[in-house]
Amino acid sequence: FSFREGGMVVRESDQMAKCTIQRTAGVDGRVKILYRTRDATAKKDVDYFESSGTIIFEDGVRELSFNVALIDDKSYDKDLTFAVEFDIVGFPDCGALYGEHRILSVTVTSDERYRDTVDRIADLMKIHLENGSVGSGSWSEQLVEALTVQGEDGTEPGLGDCIMHILTFGWKVLFALVPPTSIYGGYLSFAVSLLFIGVITMAVGDIAKIFGCLVGVPNSLTAITFVALGTSLPDTFASKTAAENDSTADNSIGNVTGSNSVNVFLGLGLPWMIGALYKGSQGEEYRVKAGSLSFSVFVFCCVAVVYFIVMYARRRIGWGELGGPSGPKWFSVGLFIVLWATYVGLSGYKALSS
Repeated sequence: FSFREGGMVVRESDQMAKCTIQRTAGVDGRVKILYRTRDATAKKDVDYFESSGTIIFEDGVRELSFNVALIDDKSYDKDLTFAVEFDIVGFPDCGALYGEHRILSVTVTSDERYRDTVDRIADLMKIHLENGSVGSGSWSEQLVEALTVQGEDGTEPGLGDCIMHILTFGWKVLFALVPPTSIYGGYLSFAVSLLFIGVITMAVGDIAKIFGCLVGVPNSLTAITFVALGTSLPDTFASKTAAENDSTADNSIGNVTGSNSVNVFLGLGLPWMIGALYKGSQGEEYRVKAGSLSFSVFVFCCVAVVYFIVMYARRRIGWGELGGPSGPKWFSVGLFIVLWATYVGLSGYKALSS
């Protein structure tokens, strides 16, 4: 009596290892065989289920098989072995003898399809990490990147990419002058980037003020329209990207609220503090008239309350913070645009009338 072969290889996803014992010299007589598994590099109840039992070869039966259950733990690089052996324990009067392979070595490997899937995912992650890296090594590298039309995620640029490259070419070249992140661990790049953003924000505010003066629009109305759009649209696109890439709406909404918090507490508080300290050093009192600000803040608070009610209702109904079914999604978009137009319209009417 012998195993059909001395060794076999199975995939863990096969769930079973089929072991076959056969007679190699005649098929006469009735023989009882006891089989059992034994650990090697593979361990019972971890890589396979321990198995033992008896099989009986009736007269005229040449081979019989039994199964050993495997444990599929989705290992990436499994190559473990356990043994199956047998003993002749019953009816020895038939002259049964052991053949060539009394012990079967079973090697369990990982599933090739699973391994290929893991490899493909790893390759995709590597590509995305390379495309999404924000570091730069030199000014020349930044300038080449700014001058080159690039598609999204490393793909070939399309018509939209070319149009956006033309519209943003000047800004790309300007910000390519920011020191690379490889200098001083990126701290210098961070500081100079903040300086550039501050200078551009000042330029946007001054240009908007000049435009408002030319068309006869008060500064308060210019501030909540042209200046607000110019400084908030980048936050809008950042929130859009966060909403597409994150599993929750926390980052996208948090980006908007965090940006506004910085605008209110730092953007207003810091200049006023500097102005107050300067005037105080000159022995003067620093005072800024409110104008129509109180009415504008009141309208803003009212539309903000409506916004929070809508967001709470969406959460309770199950539509989510963002997106959701097509009908409610576009209803929310339209309502928020109406709220913004209401705020701008009422605040502008008050500014023009005063």
